[in-house]
Amino acid sequence: MTFTVGAGNAVLSFLAGGGPNGVPPFALLDSVSVTAVPEPSTFALFALGLGAVVAARRKTRSAK
Repeated sequence: MTFTVGAGNAVLSFLAGGGPNGVPPFALLDSVSVTAVPEPSTFALFALGLGAVVAARRKTRSAK
């Protein structure tokens, strides 16, 4: 099975009943990969911080 999420949030859940002869139910997941995608606000904050560092460096260079 392959689950693909286009955008937004997704919840993947499993529900298992009782196993045969008292064996507890179980689920196995293999080759699960999650890719972190930064939010636009995180990118904007990073750009703002980088801009502040560049401005501070220019200020110290012009003061010399």
